[in-house]
Amino acid sequence: MSNGFPQALQFSFADNVNRLVDWLVMNYGDHLRSVSDQLLQLLVGLENLLRVLPWWVLLLLVGLLAWHASRSLLRSVVLVALLALIGMLGLWDKLLQTLALVLVSTGLCVLVGVPLGILLASRPLAKRLLLPVLDVMQTLPAFVYLIPVLMLFGLGKVVQMSEFAAIRETLAACGGSRMETARRLGISERTLRYRLAKAREQGEDVGLPGRKALSA
Repeated sequence: MSNGFPQALQFSFADNVNRLVDWLVMNYGDHLRSVSDQLLQLLVGLENLLRVLPWWVLLLLVGLLAWHASRSLLRSVVLVALLALIGMLGLWDKLLQTLALVLVSTGLCVLVGVPLGILLASRPLAKRLLLPVLDVMQTLPAFVYLIPVLMLFGLGKVVQMSEFAAIRETLAACGGSRMETARRLGISERTLRYRLAKAREQGEDVGLPGRKALSA
């Protein structure tokens, strides 16, 4: 006697999904290919721009950005040294290709995710319904998003977008206090305390979170 799941209770919607994908490709294949070609041109142009830059200029820019973000000289030096090690191993061209992919993908995610998150934040019902979905989508591995992209756009250089994190963080920032929003936007504690002290000097009410941050 088989202990398998009863056949009468099983169902599959694979055929419906396959028909939907075939319909999209047949009716909108040219438009999807046009979008793919434009993204490819953007990606190749950015790769060529990165290749024009001397290697030491790129290392200097990365070091300056790392210092601006962390205000730590040690972290900036370590990051520059690790990037230089990639070049010493003969992988500099692969590094530039990966960097171009990351820059284009991140830019597209921000352009799509942040405005959509701001739009949804003004609709409480949509926010409550979408937040669990976004939380689940963020836990899925990257290749889950890669499969439909390959089916619709074909093989080649793939710009992978995962705007779920951008939408999720924007919803959280828009729904929180001004202090929480400032921290989520990357404002350092030093800059935050300076702005709060300046606002209090001008007679503005910084609220309880602001007073706690100033006393920290």
